[in-house]
Amino acid sequence: MKNFRKIMLSLSVLSSLWASSVSAVELSKHIQFYGYGHAGYLRTDNNTFLKADNNGTWNYNDIALLFVGNVHEKSKVWLQLYHIYDDNRVDWAFVDYTVNNTSTLKLGQIKLPFGLHNDYRDVEYLRLSTLKPFLYQDVSEIVAEAYRGIGYTYQSNFEGLSIDLYAGQIVDFEEGGEDYKELIGARASYNTPMSGLKLMTSIYHSGLEESGESGKIRTLSFSASYHPDKFSQYAQSGHKIYFQGEDCPLSLLTLMKT
Repeated sequence: MKNFRKIMLSLSVLSSLWASSVSAVELSKHIQFYGYGHAGYLRTDNNTFLKADNNGTWNYNDIALLFVGNVHEKSKVWLQLYHIYDDNRVDWAFVDYTVNNTSTLKLGQIKLPFGLHNDYRDVEYLRLSTLKPFLYQDVSEIVAEAYRGIGYTYQSNFEGLSIDLYAGQIVDFEEGGEDYKELIGARASYNTPMSGLKLMTSIYHSGLEESGESGKIRTLSFSASYHPDKFSQYAQSGHKIYFQGEDCPLSLLTLMKT
């Protein structure tokens, strides 16, 4: 990307919902309300990137409102409304159920558990970089953002092992003309005995129909994060393969370190 330059001013949308960190507003005994957002200015030279050019744009902003309802001592309902640019949508809406201290079930529209950041890819203040890692940017078209279906999470109490299993159908927020079919995927992460080092692998497989032709998508990622006392580093790779008819698969690869 030649002569790329960006100017970014990230502003937290705090108002009464925020103190030094995110806080909740209780609408009733069983319902809580959260909010977060940011506003930014983005400018590029000699190219167009993330809808910005050499004139600059203030459209790099978003805001989200999250409602959490306690329906049972083991179950909650989650609903997040999201605005970005000129788009308004339901980001996720699901119910969870805590089976025991290691297992949780989810049902509804859920953030797709993939890699280190996909679960909260839109939350600016939880990332080290101002822009999203390229693996999770919409323009890369490598990782889907959400799915509708069922998910299961296992969290070990002793070994630092976490496993996510899920099935359903990918949600196409961009409405690019693809018709996604059955989805199945998994993610496993492990907090190693080395302090601050976490390893993760993710994979999902989805059917796809586009322009009357059926195909398949398989996306794989290997990730590592290292958090010693005074700094953090991330390394992630993404590999996406398209299978359509008898054509050879197309692979996309991205690697980043922060």
